[in-house]
Amino acid sequence: METPAVSVMLVVRNGAATLPLALRSIAAQTDPRWELLAYDDGSSDDTTEILEHWASADPRIRLFRSSESQGLGARLNELVHEARAPLIARMDADDVAYPDRLRRQIEFLETHPDVDLVGASLAVFRDNGSLCGKRAAPPTQDEIVGVPFRAFRIFHPTWMGRAEWFRRHPYKVGAVRSQDQELLYRALPGSTYANVTDVLLGYREERISLSRNTRARWQMSWRVAALAVRRGRPDHALLNALAHLAKAVLDVIAVATGARHRLLRQRAGRIAPEERREWERVWSSVQEPVGLLAGTGRPT
Repeated sequence: METPAVSVMLVVRNGAATLPLALRSIAAQTDPRWELLAYDDGSSDDTTEILEHWASADPRIRLFRSSESQGLGARLNELVHEARAPLIARMDADDVAYPDRLRRQIEFLETHPDVDLVGASLAVFRDNGSLCGKRAAPPTQDEIVGVPFRAFRIFHPTWMGRAEWFRRHPYKVGAVRSQDQELLYRALPGSTYANVTDVLLGYREERISLSRNTRARWQMSWRVAALAVRRGRPDHALLNALAHLAKAVLDVIAVATGARHRLLRQRAGRIAPEERREWERVWSSVQEPVGLLAGTGRPT
């Protein structure tokens, strides 16, 4: 089998409701030189059946599964060592890749040999496909890491990087819901990050979960603070903690006042009319795929 240009890592647990759209968006990529490493991390819904049907129809899809869930970080580390391509990309089971996503990022890394990891901007959407807005990704390393006590703006679902970089910098398994930012902070010395500023991924964000967000902010805050202290920047540690505390307070207010969707819109910046039209084309293209059984995402 020909060596792929990129290995796409997708870890899913009980994602049957959204998984077909994510798979359709990968199958529709304009650059076909991909392999999809799909890990079913202990699902109890129809996730396994959907993945099995897709893998049986397309040899580029390699299926891994376990009856016991180990979490995102552990499964990503396993898939990194299964990847056959020189480049590795991330994909989540509830997101939608634009058709040119892989091609654009492959070309970027081929023409920027100094860059280890590249991301892209996001179109934020709800379950029904309506847009909340855009999360813009800054292009350069200085802009991405310019405020080190805040989250680095290279969005995890859009990552594509060199396989050797992922192997040098494994995910920390215990960093639940903060694996990406912990890895970025830890790997920053000696690494170069960049973004394609165009929107290349639709990111699903339907609601604010206080319990999930609080745990994520706590994990993020103390892990990044610990790294900052070790690097001799206690001021960054304090500012990081204060920034996450402020965001947690906003989450509580949004939920208590019923303003969840309004806060989501505020967190997502304005999106241009042409970007909105492009998203509508992408969303429409993954709704009624030719050759798939409606509603299940199963190849015929």
